[in-house]
Amino acid sequence: MYKIFFIFLGVTLGLFACSQKSYDVKYKKGDNPLYVKHPATKFAIMSDLHFYDTILGKDGKAFEDYIDNDRKLLIESEEILDKAIEKISAEDVDFVIIPGDLTKDGEEINHKKVAEKLAKLKQSGKKVFVINGNHDLLNGHSLRYVNDSKERVETTDREEFMEFYKDFGFGDAIDQDKESLSYVFEPVEGLWFLAMDSCMWYKNDLDEEPVVDGEFRQSTVTWIESVLQKANKENKALLGMMHHGALEHYNSNEKYYGEYVVNRNEEIIKLFAAYGLNFVFTGHFHSQDIVSKKLKNGSFLYDIETGSLVTHPCPYRIINISERSE
Repeated sequence: MYKIFFIFLGVTLGLFACSQKSYDVKYKKGDNPLYVKHPATKFAIMSDLHFYDTILGKDGKAFEDYIDNDRKLLIESEEILDKAIEKISAEDVDFVIIPGDLTKDGEEINHKKVAEKLAKLKQSGKKVFVINGNHDLLNGHSLRYVNDSKERVETTDREEFMEFYKDFGFGDAIDQDKESLSYVFEPVEGLWFLAMDSCMWYKNDLDEEPVVDGEFRQSTVTWIESVLQKANKENKALLGMMHHGALEHYNSNEKYYGEYVVNRNEEIIKLFAAYGLNFVFTGHFHSQDIVSKKLKNGSFLYDIETGSLVTHPCPYRIINISERSE
């Protein structure tokens, strides 16, 4: 038996409509879920870093107009990230996960700086694993602010993202989806962790507003199920992370703010639960919350949402999974 403790460290650092067609899956609705004992581990989560290098501009009307309509502490993002890395480096954790939105808007310069800073965290002995958020790829808001004007800067595509973060997950992947940025890693022996790309960056047009909604393509669902099947066969425990929520975090969440919940989430919930993927770590909504759903066959799913590092109170989480004897 095992017990999972969720410890919230409220660290104030001071300073497209979805298709109606169902996914093609192989599990049967009547199947009983498989439960596997989790190995003991302890890890940290920080999410929605939205890192912004102020070399891209912090003065002038263009930037002021942007920041007036944004709740994030962009100017302070570097200082906040540095402090978070300092604190997490001192934590007794095996690894760190980051479920998306590493940068303000996918700027190449910001991704490079984030990777440099995560390297310092890794040097402290912490393995680091990232997945992308809706801001991180092919984003038309990748801009420099100069006085009253805005200038486009280099954004980031799928291959570049994997290269920037090859030392923070992609280089340690034991399997990876061919179309998305989804991959699986084994941070401790006996535990498979699915990093799932729920974003629709492939639909972005640099001259239009970037897509905020989340959805898995059929090919990615097929890949996810194949990993879940293999994990079950090899008796591996399962955890997952993705940027968008798998569950609603309040009544009518999907109805009024559907862009924060992955499309066709009811199907995704059943898929995860069917194979014993019972805990998914998410971000995106800039809020600290934990919700759960129990299905008729006794299977269940917890969605553990971590708030943004650059939105007050600038939190991160510590997750402790410990074994206990009966």
